[in-house]
Amino acid sequence: IFENGLRQRIAYWSPDPFPLSVAFVIDQSVSQDTMDKINTSLGALQGAFAPYDEVAVYTYNNGVKEQTTFTAAQSNRLGAVLERSKGPGREATGFIDGPLAQTTFKNNQPVDPNTQPVRNQQSTYQTPEREFHPLFDALFTAAQALAKVDSKRRRVLYVISDGKEYGSTVKEKELIKYLQTNKISVYATIVGTTSLPGVGFLDRIHLPLTMRDDALPRIATATGGQCDPEWRPRGIENSFADITKTVRTLYTVGYYTHENPLDGRFRHTEVRVMRPNLTVVAPDGYYPTPKNVHPAMPVAGSDQTPHSDNQPAPTANPPSTQP
Repeated sequence: IFENGLRQRIAYWSPDPFPLSVAFVIDQSVSQDTMDKINTSLGALQGAFAPYDEVAVYTYNNGVKEQTTFTAAQSNRLGAVLERSKGPGREATGFIDGPLAQTTFKNNQPVDPNTQPVRNQQSTYQTPEREFHPLFDALFTAAQALAKVDSKRRRVLYVISDGKEYGSTVKEKELIKYLQTNKISVYATIVGTTSLPGVGFLDRIHLPLTMRDDALPRIATATGGQCDPEWRPRGIENSFADITKTVRTLYTVGYYTHENPLDGRFRHTEVRVMRPNLTVVAPDGYYPTPKNVHPAMPVAGSDQTPHSDNQPAPTANPPSTQP
C-alpha cells in the first residue's frame, strides 16, 4: 500500500465479511420502459442479502424521498417498501426536433423561443416540462444516513439508475469528499440507453448546458466501488447478486499512517499486488477525521505512528472470478 507515494507497512489484513448496511437508491426519473424493467427486477433484491444485513430505501424523481430507514434485509417490511417504491417512470416527451425543426432543443427546452414554430389556436402542442434528475442530491441524502451507521458495518450506497444528473444542489466534488470521509463505497447498476455499448459511450460526451450522465462511474471509482451496466430485467436481477457478492468478499487492510492525522487533507492511496493478471479495486484515498484516529500505540519493530482504522478496503479481483 502506498499513501501519498510513500510505501506503508501493512499492520492488519482480514478477508472476514462484515455485515452490510446498504442505502438502496432507485432512480424513478428514467424512461417508462426502463422503469418497467426496474420494477420487474426489484422482487429479487432481498434474496441478495443475508439476515444480518440492513437496508434503507430511497427514491428520486423531481425530488428525493426516503421510503424507509434501515430495516432488516429479510423482513416483510422491506418487501412491502420495495413494492411501494415501484414507479411509472418518465413519459417520452413529444417535442419537435431534428433537421426539420425550426429551433434547437436542449434538455427538452428551446434554446431560442423566438424561433419556435408558430401554432394556430387549435394546436395541442405544448412545450415539454423541464426534466430533473437529482442524482447527486439522492446520493448525498442516502450517504448522510449511512454516515450514522456503526463503523463495524460495511457502508454501501447502491444505486440503480441511468446515471443522468441534472438539477442537484450538491456538487460532485462535495459528494465524493463526503463519501470518502465517511468510508462509503458506491456501487451501481446502470440501466437504460447508457448501459448499451456504443450508445452509452456517446451519452458520456458532455455538451455544455446539458445534463451530465457520466458522473456515476467516476463516483464509484473514487470510493472503491464498481458499476455494472445491464439492459435486460434478468441481467438487473443478476447484478443485485453479483454486487452484493463482491461487497461481501472484500479484503480489509489497515496500516499506521506517516501523515498528521489531524490535518484533514486528502490522502491518496494506491494498492499494488505481486500476482499478475489481477484487477485491483480500491478507494482512491480518504479524508482523516478525529473520530477515526486512535492514539499512537507501540508496534513491535515499527516506527510508524497514528493509526487510521480500516484504510483502505481494497479487493484484488481475477478477471473472471471473485476473491
